[in-house]
Amino acid sequence: MAAIIDNIDLGQKVQDVKLLLEQPLGMVVLVLGIFVFLAIIIILVLRKRSIRLKEAENLRSQLLQTFKLDRSKNDNISDLIGKFANMVVSPGYYFYEYDHFENAYLLMNSRINSEMGAVGPAYSGLLSYKKETYEMPQRFETSSIPAKAAVLREGDVKLLVLPVGEKIGFICIGPVSRYYRLKRKMRFILNKGLSGIQTILYLMIQNDSLKLQVSDMEKKAQAISNMKSSLSDYSDILTALASIARTTSQADGIFVLKFDSASITMPVISVEEDATKDLLTKNADSFSVILDLIGSEEYVCIKQNDKDFIEIPDCIRALGIKQFGIVDISYKKFHGFACYYFAEEVKLESYLKSTMMVMVKKIGEVLENYQMYHGIVNSYVSILKMVAETLDNVSAHTVGRSEMMYRYAYVIGESLGLSDLDKQEIALAAYLSNIGVIGLSSSLFLKSDKYSDEEFEMMKLHCEVGASIIESTLGNPNIARYILEHHERIDGFGYPRRLKGDDISVGAKILAVVQFYTAKLIGREGRQPIAFYKGVEQLEAASGTQLDPLVVTALVRWLEEKKRKAIDEGTTLGPCWEMRCSPTNICSSCPIYGKSGRKCFEYPENNCKAHGNECDTCFVKTEFLERKMR
Repeated sequence: MAAIIDNIDLGQKVQDVKLLLEQPLGMVVLVLGIFVFLAIIIILVLRKRSIRLKEAENLRSQLLQTFKLDRSKNDNISDLIGKFANMVVSPGYYFYEYDHFENAYLLMNSRINSEMGAVGPAYSGLLSYKKETYEMPQRFETSSIPAKAAVLREGDVKLLVLPVGEKIGFICIGPVSRYYRLKRKMRFILNKGLSGIQTILYLMIQNDSLKLQVSDMEKKAQAISNMKSSLSDYSDILTALASIARTTSQADGIFVLKFDSASITMPVISVEEDATKDLLTKNADSFSVILDLIGSEEYVCIKQNDKDFIEIPDCIRALGIKQFGIVDISYKKFHGFACYYFAEEVKLESYLKSTMMVMVKKIGEVLENYQMYHGIVNSYVSILKMVAETLDNVSAHTVGRSEMMYRYAYVIGESLGLSDLDKQEIALAAYLSNIGVIGLSSSLFLKSDKYSDEEFEMMKLHCEVGASIIESTLGNPNIARYILEHHERIDGFGYPRRLKGDDISVGAKILAVVQFYTAKLIGREGRQPIAFYKGVEQLEAASGTQLDPLVVTALVRWLEEKKRKAIDEGTTLGPCWEMRCSPTNICSSCPIYGKSGRKCFEYPENNCKAHGNECDTCFVKTEFLERKMR
């Protein structure tokens, strides 16, 4: 019995052991099964995501391939939106571009799917659909456009909206079917694919905008240049008119007088020999009698036997004349007379007299237009200088810089022995050298840290924009050329045209030196100015590569002369308000202004910080201290 019981217990124990062994194994199998299942799920998800990423990358690649640098923005965008014809069936594909002035998205380009077949560009406006009466809006408010691809409802119409970067633009496809839904997979592919073209699309739009501004300025410049060309040769026009009048009237000589309240200009134009011109010019004061001789008449003819003949200026009668005529050619604000004389008495036929009168009166009209043109130019100079000064005042560091560049350019011109006209034009070009930045976005020219590659390329356009502004306002090709070329380098690595050596104008070479040197002296936001003589050393180090050696030598020579004078007098190179070219509104309230004896940095208080200056880094002080140490 005991043996039977023992056998039963042993069998139970064996069974219990088997159960114990079987239970963990089942758990292991179960856990492993779960892990395998999860692994398969993860692999499938990753594979699915990989496929989506690959499809998104393919879309991005296709979209990028549509951009061609040698084509216009419209052509590129037209091809871009056309790429979606195979992805989404719709009557039309559109591109809306963000407009900063409107703060809205404006319709800029469209492609129409004719009969739901081949997609073709439509630049002349939206075409009406044959099956859809819905017309795409001309604008969308920024708040109505989602940040990611989505289906947008416009009333009963569905539109597929594909944003391409914040405040850049979006592609709009529609109307799409009322049953259309944007599936998750498609949304992922579209968002990923479009994200890869944001930068190139932004740069293309910005570049096109700047090109349009430059093109517009160039057109204005050409129109003004044409007018300027004819006006600059006004003496040739006047000579031609005077010669015709002289031939028609059979006169031996003709000249024009300009009268104003203060003086007589004599002669404005003359077709006499040089000796006669000199004689008339030297006796200009005697021509005031012309006013009495003609009185209120439009035309008078005085012959040798007339009582008024003796009143004709001696210098005219000394020419042996026997007849003298005066025609009032005043026109608008121009006040003047055409005078002609004859060696013999001549009776003019009425038609010849009329022809002669028409010709000489045209002289007055040409002179009035010339005066008006120069008045406009002078007013533009004032406006542009005001704009340049305003740009200087944007940062405390650059206050007075345009005036500083003007003065340095002028003294370099003097040191090089240039003519007065050349010095004046180059100095004005220096003052206006940065005027082109007003054609760029404010965020660009106000940026204090380093430019990105794209921003630098855009910033370089300020030379061309500035030159176009000058051409379209002042009509002065010399000043425009100096501004266009002032970032060219002697070694040929400058911009915008990579000119080299003697191909660069002298004015541009001077502007390059002036900009280089003043930038070192005054510093900018985030960059302290360097010591005075360190600036001179860097100037000389750039000579022959970036800067012209003759121009650098001319500036250094002038600085040495200033230094010798300052050594003799024991002073700084000049008063701080003069050296810094600070405006009166800053200097007038400064305790230093207008005082002599003490140096500016010896005063406990001053207004130097108003133009971004600290005494310890100011070139007025650093030059003096370095000179004392040498």
